[in-house]
This record gives sequence, structure tokens and C-alpha cells, in this order.
Amino acid sequence: MLGRIESAIGGLAMDPDKHPAASESNQFTLDLQELRFGLRNSKTHRVVFAIRGNTVRIYAVRHLAQDFLTQEDIETIE
Repeated sequence: MLGRIESAIGGLAMDPDKHPAASESNQFTLDLQELRFGLRNSKTHRVVFAIRGNTVRIYAVRHLAQDFLTQEDIETIE
């Protein structure tokens, strides 16, 4: 499982701009985006991230059934 997560995150280095806005993006001043990926045959998880210059900052890896990120979640990371 960890290998698939690392692979999904590693793929962000190629073209992070191609991923859509995260579902909760409109609640933040950050432009959050998400990459959805699956651990099996269907999409099960998402990586929530923001692009800052040449850096991709990962804020969370969450199961699709989990709640959206909150401002408090972001503040604990910053």
C-alpha cells in the first residue's frame, strides 16, 4: 500500500498542474488541488496538495470516505 501512495505522490513531480481543484479548495486562500488514486482497481484515496513555485506541498493523503480538510488541519501543517 505504501508503495502505491509513494508512486502517486512521485508522479506529481511531472505535471502537478493537470490535477483538478480539491473539493474543499474554495474554503481556503490556498489553491488546493487533488490527485485521486486507487490502491486496487478503483479510486480509493486522494492526495491534497498545493503548488508553491517549483514545490509541491502535500497537505494530506485521505481515503475518499474521510471528511474534507478544514482550516484547522491546514494550520497544524503550516
